[in-house]
Amino acid sequence: MVNETKLKTFYHSKEVDEKSSTYFLQEIKIEQMENQLLGEFQADGKYVVSDEILKILASLFKTIKKQDDSRLELEAKCGNVVFKFFVDFGNLGRGTKYATLKFVENFSSFVGDNAEDLITPVLYYKDDDDIYFMTKVKKLFNIVSSDESEGKNKQNEDLAKVLLDKKAKMKAEFERYLQISKNKDKLYVKKMLLLLDNSGEFGKFILRRYKILSHEFSKFLDPKKNDYYRNLKKLLDKIILNEKNRPKEFDEMLGKLRTSYSKVNYKILKIATEPPKKIKEEIIKLGKGLGGVKFNKSKAGSNPKSKSKTSTLPPTPFNSNTSKDNEISELSEDSISNYMKQSLEKIYESINKNAVEKDFGRISIVEDKGEVIKNNDVENIKIAKENIQEL
Repeated sequence: MVNETKLKTFYHSKEVDEKSSTYFLQEIKIEQMENQLLGEFQADGKYVVSDEILKILASLFKTIKKQDDSRLELEAKCGNVVFKFFVDFGNLGRGTKYATLKFVENFSSFVGDNAEDLITPVLYYKDDDDIYFMTKVKKLFNIVSSDESEGKNKQNEDLAKVLLDKKAKMKAEFERYLQISKNKDKLYVKKMLLLLDNSGEFGKFILRRYKILSHEFSKFLDPKKNDYYRNLKKLLDKIILNEKNRPKEFDEMLGKLRTSYSKVNYKILKIATEPPKKIKEEIIKLGKGLGGVKFNKSKAGSNPKSKSKTSTLPPTPFNSNTSKDNEISELSEDSISNYMKQSLEKIYESINKNAVEKDFGRISIVEDKGEVIKNNDVENIKIAKENIQEL
């Protein structure tokens, strides 16, 4: 059974075993990117939006979508992005009224789950409860009529540029993370199923729940997508996290698996959020042109000898008998390392491909043909490859 003296409470209000805390803190970071949240989850699980972002949110022009005596539902359009708000009303004694502007973000921790709302107070106002109160609230919270809103959308895009850039950055980071991490998540799922298959009646119970929920969420589980194994992993985590009476031996093995996973995941997260920049360049000698530096598209990954082993997908998430098909052995260190190398090479080609001149100022020029990679990026890739064996 879980040691009741070593528990932490995270944002989802679930109790998490101490030895898995690093694993779940990483999950929080990934889910923040996935949901493009503007705030940050802190170590104690509290969700906080910075004052700088709150000031921008307060400045946006908002229109009323729904209204009743105690609440207004608002939205601020910024191009294709819509920010949602509430205004809640109440009374403070006799003759005094208050209004609170709240920022609303939708958050889902698992594919197919109903999204819950993360609500952050932005502004608070109180005044006399008279006929002018609502007029003053609308002015203070930048609430405009529908007729006015069309001309304000473009202004909102300019006002919210920092927020829109932050969301776009998180979207790109999450896509890169999925691209690199899918084989790692596949290995986690296979090892977890193997562990459950050898955990007696408890394991059988979890596997039955896994089969039922896999079927329930099957329309969200597409083997062709990069998030397939991540979603299977989260489904298993969700079932196990809700089961309090876990055998001690299972908990110990689970902790070891998550510790190994977290070490590799840390390196992959670093690459996804701080991707290396790779620019191939050659010097054009005088007499053969105008001189200077010519940038070429990377040919990385074109060597036919560098192909990695291919691993087949599991037949369905319902089959827990992974020890019989021996698929785990296909995920060798070399196979995963080659997969990561190929994924990184694709990322090299896609990152900043239209901003070569901007990146040029941050590299050093060589006097013959070759590649230039920042030293710390080389080290990051090397460490990631070395640590992938820890799974």
